[in-house]
Amino acid sequence: MSPRRKLIDLKSYGQTGKDLDAFRVELSLRLMPLIFSFESIKELQYEALKHIKPINKSLQNNPSSIHKGITKVVDHFFGNRKKVQVHRINSDGTMTPVGKKHDEQEDSEEMFQRWVSGFSQIPNHHLNYLKPQVEEDLKEINKLIKFYEGLEEVKDFLVTRKVRPFHDTRTILDFYSRCQEERQKILDYYLEGVYERAIAKSRAHIFPGLGLQSLDFWKDYPYELGRHPYGRALDYREIDHVSHRLSEVPVRFNGELKILYQENKEQFYKEYFKLRPLEKIFEGMCSNFEYLPMTNNRSHIFEELRAVFKKKQWLAFYALALPQVEGVFAEMVKSANPRSGVITKALSDKVRSVRPDYELSDVYFDYYEYELPKQRNSFSHTGVVQNAKLKAYDTLIDLEHILSVYASLENPLVAIHKTLRNRNLKDFTDFKGFAKYFNLLNALPKEHKSKPDLKIALDNFNQNFLREACSIEGIVRNAEANIDFGFSDLWSRCKSSIPEFQNIVSWRAINKPKLQKLLLEEKFKENSKDFFQFNDEEVSIAISMKIFFYGVENHIYKGHRPDELKRAFQTWEDNKSFVKWLIDFKSLIPELLD
Repeated sequence: MSPRRKLIDLKSYGQTGKDLDAFRVELSLRLMPLIFSFESIKELQYEALKHIKPINKSLQNNPSSIHKGITKVVDHFFGNRKKVQVHRINSDGTMTPVGKKHDEQEDSEEMFQRWVSGFSQIPNHHLNYLKPQVEEDLKEINKLIKFYEGLEEVKDFLVTRKVRPFHDTRTILDFYSRCQEERQKILDYYLEGVYERAIAKSRAHIFPGLGLQSLDFWKDYPYELGRHPYGRALDYREIDHVSHRLSEVPVRFNGELKILYQENKEQFYKEYFKLRPLEKIFEGMCSNFEYLPMTNNRSHIFEELRAVFKKKQWLAFYALALPQVEGVFAEMVKSANPRSGVITKALSDKVRSVRPDYELSDVYFDYYEYELPKQRNSFSHTGVVQNAKLKAYDTLIDLEHILSVYASLENPLVAIHKTLRNRNLKDFTDFKGFAKYFNLLNALPKEHKSKPDLKIALDNFNQNFLREACSIEGIVRNAEANIDFGFSDLWSRCKSSIPEFQNIVSWRAINKPKLQKLLLEEKFKENSKDFFQFNDEEVSIAISMKIFFYGVENHIYKGHRPDELKRAFQTWEDNKSFVKWLIDFKSLIPELLD
């Protein structure tokens, strides 16, 4: 039997926010062992008050006594709240009282729930709502796993632990593995997470009027089955062949078109091309093509594709377009990692390699990884295709979609190509815009940096656009003007956030070894985390300043500082050590690392 905790002495707490936080934490520790036993807010309030001295002495389990105790606790922290009268302003400027007088902020019970106990609802009610569905999901995933374990491919794998070199076998085993991971996620949530979620949903919201709590409903079932239909497919027989075709179609048509694609593909494309004319599709492909860093010149192939399609040579189009889908995936792999050995592997491997760089890959990429290779293998071995016209339509939209995916990848090479093509002055109106560009340059793999064509294009952009068209000298001077005040203000904030720094004149007195030693103390670590989190924007600006001055000197002026900007660069030189100190400090706190 665990030792009984002492009563919480209300009089030992002051009236500051810190006192209220400490009181709430202590009260929560008393309530948690019983939190799922309460069936009403009154039960929870009564149990909370039983632990508070001197409220407990006169407390009785009835609404009047509970309300009286709550009022005493609230008055202790918030003082006596005056009554206010709500008035309506009339057209002549006079005011008419409306209804009864209301508390200036809230009545005591609402304040107790929001600020003291932290609960406005009963966790058990949410648990009883959430848990049955989790149990159903657990049964569903278990049933699917049993289905897979009845397949010969899985039986063979479980005996030999070898993956046979067949595409269909790999597909089944990949989905079987997904289901096992999914079952573990659901089981973990069922055993622990659902209780934490029920508590979180019962918490009182500090700003209830904002309604933000309604936006996190997806946390109720945080696994793939719970995200249906937006989660990853778990049944290989239900790979989505159509959603990527509808990514540019108005949402109101999606449901109808999804069904039509399954039931009558020819009619689907008749309706589809009314919404998205073929000429617009080809124009979009060409537009994306212009922005993409292609290592092989594919433009003539795409022109040929357009010509063949216009002639309605469906089999020729399909034969020419199908390999281009894999070719574009190969380009995506090379753009992210030119040293990757995946480039020489199968389409499935290329798709798998690109998945982490595309946020919607769980929704769209199963088709490319598992279904399209099957089509390609069949066509390459037989040279025969059923209904070449519809296959040509499918492949056209596949190719258009995958080009748009490539254009949306957030890797440095793709982003730089967009920047070089757009030449948008709005992207370079301050040092932060320049820093973003220089950061991309710094992140380029050396294989990309050494390419002659890209080097020429970058030099032209840096000298003729950034230096001449973007008023770089004015931006350097503006950055200089922000250094002294910005950095001294940031150091002042640092001192006020971290008590150990308050009597230190300069950050220079706290080197990296001293920081490492101080961070062993939990309180110092928490204060340091708070400083970086509350001043994230200011710290990011300081880091952008470092990237900016380094980039301007090396990429724009190539090491030769203009005489008229030497003072600005010297100001930076005099202060850059502080930014390095900030970066080192932040790097020592693992929770702040991306």
